[in-house]
Amino acid sequence: MAAALDRRMLLAGATAAALAGRGRAEVPGGRWLRGGDLPFAVQEIYPALFDERIVVAGGFRQRAGPIIWPTTSVVAWEGGQWRPLADLPERRHHLMLVASARPLVAIGGFTSRPGALWEGRREVWRLGAPDGRWEPGPPLPTPQAESAAGACAGLVVLAGGRVPARAANASYDDHQDTGRTLVLRDGAGQWLEAAPMPVARNSSAFGVLAGRLHVVGGRRSLGQGRIVNLADHHAWDPATDRWEARAPLPAPRGGHAAAVLGGRLHVLGGEAFGDAPTVFREHWSYDPAADRWQEEPPMPEARHGLGAVALGGRVHVVGGASAPGGRGTSARHDIFSP
Repeated sequence: MAAALDRRMLLAGATAAALAGRGRAEVPGGRWLRGGDLPFAVQEIYPALFDERIVVAGGFRQRAGPIIWPTTSVVAWEGGQWRPLADLPERRHHLMLVASARPLVAIGGFTSRPGALWEGRREVWRLGAPDGRWEPGPPLPTPQAESAAGACAGLVVLAGGRVPARAANASYDDHQDTGRTLVLRDGAGQWLEAAPMPVARNSSAFGVLAGRLHVVGGRRSLGQGRIVNLADHHAWDPATDRWEARAPLPAPRGGHAAAVLGGRLHVLGGEAFGDAPTVFREHWSYDPAADRWQEEPPMPEARHGLGAVALGGRVHVVGGASAPGGRGTSARHDIFSP
């Protein structure tokens, strides 16, 4: 088990981090541009900005026909093109990427083998430089995947997602949603437990805004194929180790993505299951000072399982799938310019 979090560890640097994260809100509106597509179609990715590069690692790659399978591939967007970086040590999907200055940290996720598409993992890997190789980092106390994650106040934070519910660790229903929150201080060798999220969930959107980790929407998996989308929005404050309820999303979403730009949290895409499964192209931005959501120009194409990263005053939206579930895996790269 992870050790309990000493709240005094969080206070140092938290105020400075919060001030550094503030920015003037952009005027709503803007236009979408087409970027260079990924070198392969991939979904269920959580990219990160590392050394001024957008890094995409792991995910479900498209095989022949409708089949998808996890990958070790890692690519980076720099200089207007994608180039390969060192492969992950093992195939992963729903792998979290967090850039805490240096290194880039890859956390948990699922691997797959014949008969076991959802095998939760606890390994953590670190990439010290874009041209380096992945090295082992402090493992999670138990497997955790499909989470929210970010870097704030000198901490890597992992919140929510899916954890094993029983000894079996092979199918989706072998896992359950969690609100567990873990933190790793820069240079430390052990994850510590922080206050859990008030709402257990997976497949949420998230971003570090004004020094807090915001977790928006997501899914509750109730077993036997029953899934409910959420609009709940909570923010974790590293100075107090507390979660605070904030304005919910305008509509429930799961499998969406988010990026922080101009002091606002941009949330994009997603999907809903049920009698008529749907993939969305909606785009909203959140103003933390007003605690209010603003409608923004929708994406050119509906997608879920996509990634979003802010770079150079724009939001880059990559990969995902244009159809619910494992169909329609995409290599598309769109850029929102406010």
